[in-house]
Amino acid sequence: MSFKPSEQLVEKTIGALVSLNEAEVGVELAKAVKKRGVHIGPASQHSLLAVCAHQDYLEGIRWSWNTLVEEGGHKPSEGLCSQLLRSAARTGDSTLAASLIRYMHGTLQVTLTINHFFSLLEAHARVGNVSGLSVLVTYLKAQGLGVVDGWLDLRLLRVWREQLSTSVSQVDAAYTTLREERSQGRPVEPEVFTTVLDAAIDLGEPRRALALWQGRVELLGEDGAKKGATNLYASMLSLCRVTADTELMDQLLKEMKDSEVSPSVQGYVHALATCLSIEGPGWERAFHFLGAVRSMTRAPPREMFILMAERCIAEHDHRGRLLLEEMVNLGYAVPDVLEDQLV
Repeated sequence: MSFKPSEQLVEKTIGALVSLNEAEVGVELAKAVKKRGVHIGPASQHSLLAVCAHQDYLEGIRWSWNTLVEEGGHKPSEGLCSQLLRSAARTGDSTLAASLIRYMHGTLQVTLTINHFFSLLEAHARVGNVSGLSVLVTYLKAQGLGVVDGWLDLRLLRVWREQLSTSVSQVDAAYTTLREERSQGRPVEPEVFTTVLDAAIDLGEPRRALALWQGRVELLGEDGAKKGATNLYASMLSLCRVTADTELMDQLLKEMKDSEVSPSVQGYVHALATCLSIEGPGWERAFHFLGAVRSMTRAPPREMFILMAERCIAEHDHRGRLLLEEMVNLGYAVPDVLEDQLV
């Protein structure tokens, strides 16, 4: 006759394994004693699920969830579900992430926020599921989640941008998928395309970025390209900044003026930085862009002041000190290397 441990001994052993973050060993023990008819209390099962989430042990998550929820009928807490959701995001398991979101909303009656869907976006991004990510972005925009002035916050796509920026092949594959999506009648959101474009720029691929840019209307449609124009141009102005290409910058700014597209604050930051790459008096055009941002907001970005002050000081231009004083008045910290200029 095989040995059947007491429930108390099992609970203590599982508790000890959990405290040591031994997720896999804990789950194997739970499986073994369950086969011998030993009951594992819900508290221990919750602990196992939590440590599996902490260790990103997906097999253990699925088994423990089935034991606790499907067979046992217990409801894990919202906090535990959130831990599991983050694990699904980190490991790129979009199926698990989606099922957890449905469970939290349907069974636990949790009001879903953009934070829940960010985990699902990350899960898609980790494994390069461009189609799933694209569909989700369309859904979020329709629901108004993570959207400001009709534009999805691109920080929600930062994980995908990081993944794309690991290789040119990732960018090319993503663009190919988006073209397939478009050919099948599904919309491609400007934010999704912008992320691919930004990744090409991150990779130091100006020609590829220009090729993507030239195909934007075909991919997004005229309406999509128009709606995303301000942010799309900001990305292209960032390319000018990286490549110190003032000719392209002027071309883009003219196109924007002709098309009545207003630059964003970040677009002006990139234009300013591009001007500062110029040798000779042409760099002073940067003051125009600083002035434009001043007309948009009381407090232009700190970065603009630092870039301008550094160049003014290098040129022995007294306006450098004035810019640093303005920074102080706005409550911005002055970099240590520039503080001497205020003495």
